[in-house]
Parts: sequence; C-alpha cells; structure tokens
Amino acid sequence: MKDGFLDLFVLENSKKRMNKELILTENNVIGFYEELITLLSVVKDISASFDGKVVIVNNNLFRNATPSCLPYHQVSDFFDYIQSDKSCEQPEMEVIGRYYSDVMILNEENVLLYSNNVHRDLSLEIVDFFESNVHVAEEYKDGEEILVSTEKDYLYRLEIMRDKMKRANIIKDKSDKKGDAGSLQTVLECLKIPYSITEMDFKAPKFEYDDAPFQPYLKKYWGSNAEFRQLEFYCDPSTSKEIRIYSQGSLIGEIVEQCELAQIGDDYRDIFITAPTGAGKSLLFQLPAIYISEKYNLVTIVISPLIALMNDQVAQLENKRGVKAATCLNSSISYELRQQRIDEIRSGKKSIVYLAPELLLATGLQTLIGKRKIGLLVIDEAHTVTSWGRDFRSDYWFLGDFFKSVKKMDINFLFYV
Repeated sequence: MKDGFLDLFVLENSKKRMNKELILTENNVIGFYEELITLLSVVKDISASFDGKVVIVNNNLFRNATPSCLPYHQVSDFFDYIQSDKSCEQPEMEVIGRYYSDVMILNEENVLLYSNNVHRDLSLEIVDFFESNVHVAEEYKDGEEILVSTEKDYLYRLEIMRDKMKRANIIKDKSDKKGDAGSLQTVLECLKIPYSITEMDFKAPKFEYDDAPFQPYLKKYWGSNAEFRQLEFYCDPSTSKEIRIYSQGSLIGEIVEQCELAQIGDDYRDIFITAPTGAGKSLLFQLPAIYISEKYNLVTIVISPLIALMNDQVAQLENKRGVKAATCLNSSISYELRQQRIDEIRSGKKSIVYLAPELLLATGLQTLIGKRKIGLLVIDEAHTVTSWGRDFRSDYWFLGDFFKSVKKMDINFLFYV
C-alpha cells in the first residue's frame, strides 16, 4: 500500500520475492486478491509454493465488482483505455489490465473494479464474508428506497462498508436472476439492518398505440409516401434474445403519452432507446417534438455532442422537412445571433432547440426558455460518452444532477435517448 492505495507496480516488481517468502513462511498469510493474481503469474499452482490450505474470502456484498483500492486518476485513465481501440502502447494501462477487466465509476470518490478471476480454474475453497441468516423482510415506510443494480444501490453498499447503516426498501425486478438483490439481502440480514422488499416488473412494456394522430405530421414533413417503419427490439436483453417488433408510430405514441402525463402532473417514465445507425432514431424524437410544439406550444431540448451534427439536423429539419421551429445554440455563432435565437425560443417562434451539454449547464433552462415549459428533453448520441472517453464531453457526467435540480423547479421534461 502507498498513501492508502494499492500499488500494482510494486507488486509487479515483487513477484519472485513474494513467491519466495510464501515458500519459506510457516505462518498464516492474509493478502489482497491482487497479490494472488501476481503470484499466479509466477506459478500456475499456488499450492506448490504454499504448504497449506488456500481460501478465498469473497466480499459478497458485491457480486462481481470490488471497491477500488487504486488512485482515482489511474482508474479514470484505465476506463478511457478499455474504451479505446488500444492501438497505442500504454504499458501502465496494460499492467492494470492484468488485474482488472472493467471499471464502474460512480463518482470521483467511489469506484468499483471488476477483477480478473484467476481462481476459477483452481481447486480453491471460496468462503463468503457475510453469512446468510433467516429473516423475514418487513415494511419500513421510512426506509431509503434502493433500486437494485443502480448507482444508488452501489453507493448504498459502499456506505454499509463504511459502517453507515440505514434501513432500506429494496426495489427489485421480478425477473432478477442474477442475484443482485439477494446479495444485498444477505448482508442486511447478517448485519441486522431493517429492510423491506418491493418487487416490480421492469421488462419492456407491451404497448400498442394508434399512430393515426401522427400520420398527418409524418406525411406533411417526411413526404406524402412516408410510412412508419417496423423496428426490432429485444424483450429483455439481460435474459434472452427474444425479439419484439414495434412500429415507429407506436414508439412515438408512447413518447408523446409520457410527455402529456408529465404536463398534467401524473407519474411518467423516462425512455432509453438504443438502435443501430439508420434505424430512424431521429424521427422518434423529432416527430414528437413537432407534435407537442404545435399542439401544446412545448419546448423540446436536444443535447447533442457535436456542432456539425446540430447544424446538420437543424438544416435538414428546415430545408428538407420544412420545419421552421428548429434552432441550435453553440459556440460557432456570434453572441448577437445567440441572443436573437434565445429571444425566438422565449417568444415561441422556435421550439426544438439543439445545444451542447456545457452550454445548457452554463446557461440554465430558465434563461433559454423564459416562461415556456419543457415538454421533452432528449440526450442524442449518448453512446459517445463511453465510446469516445470520459474527457470528450465531461459535462455529460453532470447532467444527472442538473436534471434533478430542474425537477425541483417544476420544469417538466421527459426522456433520454
């Protein structure tokens, strides 16, 4: 350990010494799993070096990941490295890659690492650190709601490790077969932390909408011969490859309905859509944006990572589709033109607004829209956050907190793409 962190490079340079000490020792030995990885890079069978029983103690509070013992700058660089094409040699990252296969960055203070499980092919005893006890979950209305396998869940588990124990209401998926909820229940039972369980169905909903209300908009702006396409989606990609067919019109109907529910103060759902290039994702938010603009005078905000992409989409809407309500705000335009476009948004002349995340965070929604309401909020090309690395658009990582603060201001918005 160095300054409270594990130094993998010291381990790498101490392989032979560690193996020699293990051979000579007559006492019990306790070590990090990373030390086991180091030793197994020298000897194939650790029992050949250690004349004793080898037991792996599993921190079953986390099923696959473990809290990071590395400095944040290392795990951040490693995250970018594993997302890259690895065309350039990076010896430091290659060393870290011998120990870990993946990274989950919760924030700058909390990171989970996925270790390379080198013990799987060895006949070693594995013992869970937390033993399960028989316990019947009770209803605790004041318990903190913890949705299993989310960032909040993992942060809650880390708080348990720091001896900050709060009663919880665990919200789990009925189809959870991975045991993420079970591992948390085991620990709560072992530590006698009160909890309750709520089961919900998180599978993709079966919905069918009449696309008739949206056909006039499709014909008017996408051409008289335009038809809604049929798209394939996985029913539940975590458990099977079963495919379900949805019409673009049905998806648009779902999006519009959630917008309308948000406006009247009813419960609504955020929507996350992934689809390959050419599947018609832009239509799925552009047509609802036009619909809620013309029917309800609502604003749609589209967060986009590239100026060229913003300009291209706005130009297509204006020149090819005849949509006059679209505009964009970015650093390529003058201050005067930016203010002119903001005035057009606030007056109701423009209702579909493309802008970069850093501009949204710096300017704020109220400055952009005045007294108008947000009907739909879209994060377009969200995959660029991981595909192009954390530093490409670091402001993306602050959008979640920004949206939470916006909700408290009673500005309605809906969904992420």
